[in-house]
Amino acid sequence: MENNLLVYNPVEEPTPEPLMQVTVCGTLIPIVFVANLRAEDGDACDGLFIAEVPFIAIDSSLHSARASAILFHEIGHAAMLLSGAGYLLDKKSKKNQSGELEEELMRVFIPSFLAAIETIQGAT
Repeated sequence: MENNLLVYNPVEEPTPEPLMQVTVCGTLIPIVFVANLRAEDGDACDGLFIAEVPFIAIDSSLHSARASAILFHEIGHAAMLLSGAGYLLDKKSKKNQSGELEEELMRVFIPSFLAAIETIQGAT
């Protein structure tokens, strides 16, 4: 069966106009929304941090709460790379050579971090 979904290759295709941007470790990163977003392996995905460009892509079909969660997840990947923490993971863990450990950390850490932020009380 032929796959008719759009496959977006951020390295070879022009980047859509960013609707937002974020600064991570001093690097300004555009945030774009793309229909039918695909990872490098061709699998559908909700979000990507593309280090080579750099930018963050979020699937435009996501509802706002899910898109926000995915955005924070991708910012986490950007922070891991740009801060050097990803290098430390690679150096200390054979499991992270494929990025598996980093992905697992993002899936556990980011929701916990965001939940904690929502509970901050008092003067800001």
